Amino acid sequence: MDIELKEWMTPIIFEGVELSPISIAIDHLGMYGNLPDISKECSEWLWRFTICHGVNMEGESKIITQFVTEVLSLLKANKAHLLQNVPLRFDGNFTETHLNMWISDLETILSLCTNKTICHWTAKG
Repeated sequence: MDIELKEWMTPIIFEGVELSPISIAIDHLGMYGNLPDISKECSEWLWRFTICHGVNMEGESKIITQFVTEVLSLLKANKAHLLQNVPLRFDGNFTETHLNMWISDLETILSLCTNKTICHWTAKG
């Protein structure tokens, strides 16, 4: 893994599966114009999703699937833009590896939402 780990990098645990160390910062995708055309609702969902240190969170899988699908589509279509924009406000090095980790995290979340009504997540606090 060629990323610089920071103290604040606490992986989110979604449905018992530990996501990447930078999953806690995935809300950056919804801020500062990082993803052109992201819906306000999706941006808010990303922000709320990451507020989980020491808290057990839950959400409807159909809502999670809707927003994760939107983010994945925009992320994949805007990699070059993200690689220019995100580093301006990210604490530490930010590379394509980080984007690929977020893609993997989002794909994992989608997979874990399948056949569930409610999903759960947390981060060690």
